[in-house]
Amino acid sequence: MLWPLLVQLILQQATTGGSTCKPAYNVTDFIQVAGIQFCAVVEIGQGFCSIFAEMRNDPTAGDLIPGSLVELYLGTCSCQTMKQWEFCSRPLRNLRPYECSFQEKGEADFTTHKSRVHRRLCDLTVMAEINSCNCRKKLSQRTLYPIEGFPTCYRNPLPGSVCSTHSVCGVYGCSARTVLGLTVVKCDENCFGGQPFCEEPGLLSSLPVVVTSIWSNWTCILNDDFFEISESICLEKDLTSPAFDCLGPRSLWK
Repeated sequence: MLWPLLVQLILQQATTGGSTCKPAYNVTDFIQVAGIQFCAVVEIGQGFCSIFAEMRNDPTAGDLIPGSLVELYLGTCSCQTMKQWEFCSRPLRNLRPYECSFQEKGEADFTTHKSRVHRRLCDLTVMAEINSCNCRKKLSQRTLYPIEGFPTCYRNPLPGSVCSTHSVCGVYGCSARTVLGLTVVKCDENCFGGQPFCEEPGLLSSLPVVVTSIWSNWTCILNDDFFEISESICLEKDLTSPAFDCLGPRSLWK
């Protein structure tokens, strides 16, 4: 379900024209229609974290298989700032509070190690409206620039800067490429543990979020004097109870 969505959204990504003195990374078109997605927050050092939209083949899977997902880079920010963000709409936060914020709970009860990768749900369209990161800070003595369309920052030049000093893959191999304006990152699939960011497997905060709710079929088109309206409803897997965590652009706004 997510692969066609990914292709559709990337194809809509606009290219910026004209001359400018500053580099630009524009994710506006993607963010405006992304809605609820899986996100991965990766600690990269010096108090900074990078956030990715984790486009997975199977949202119901509890394991992440190499080659079954795409990591879209959505920027870098102070980890402390990210921990103050609300990742989801209010109804979804009420339903799945832990998975809608970058807060770690209970990890010390299960392991002596702290995860550097944190997987959550995130309504990217809602998050675009939250307070922006402080891009005046420097990461590894390098200037940060604000991302257009999302409240994060990035180092120039993209895509290579994601894999340079303070790489999201840690000490393992990292490759990044630009797909029609969006930066896609891939870590060495043969690294220890075989996880997407070469993180230690099995830690609580890095476990993949599971979503089993689905969208209903579209209703017949209703016409009035100005609009044509067709509706799809987010439902639990039993197809009778309403839900708030369906993936994709038809997510609840607030």
